[in-house]
Amino acid sequence: MRFQTLYTESNGAGAAPASPSAGDGSAAAAAASAAEQVFNMLDMGLFLHANGLEGAIGARPAEATVVLAGVSGGLASQIANELCFKGVARERLLFCDFF
Repeated sequence: MRFQTLYTESNGAGAAPASPSAGDGSAAAAAASAAEQVFNMLDMGLFLHANGLEGAIGARPAEATVVLAGVSGGLASQIANELCFKGVARERLLFCDFF
């Protein structure tokens, strides 16, 4: 068993979005920026290895179990779709909104 952890909080991706009362789309821009930071971190931590995701996790992606904790619904869905595209079985994705 091997654990690969990625913490996005230190990268600013966990920061709260701007107030939606601003009315100028700054909340949407902040959310998009946070999502981009998370995906950049995923690329660096998982997908840009010599053998792709398999090289990062040390096993076939179909055999991996992924836990997404503290990720909002829309962003969690995007990450889940990307992981499935890379070979992780959808039934092996676990979500935790406790954090």
